[in-house]
Amino acid sequence: MLVDVESRPSEAHEEAGMERFSVFFKSAPEILLPQSTYRLAHPQMGEFEVFLVAIAKDPDGYRYEAVYNYYKSET
Repeated sequence: MLVDVESRPSEAHEEAGMERFSVFFKSAPEILLPQSTYRLAHPQMGEFEVFLVAIAKDPDGYRYEAVYNYYKSET
């Protein structure tokens, strides 16, 4: 389940002109997905692949992060 989206500011040592953000998902406590690429499906966006990394566990389940970096449009 998607739980949050956070903008990631660029740091001085990173390449300029990039947009960065993280997307966070949550799973049930009994489901630990290993770090890997997974195919997700969304009713409006269709199917796509995302690289997920487990970053935390609490009593409600595991939290995963996917990080996106892309060049900003010049338009």
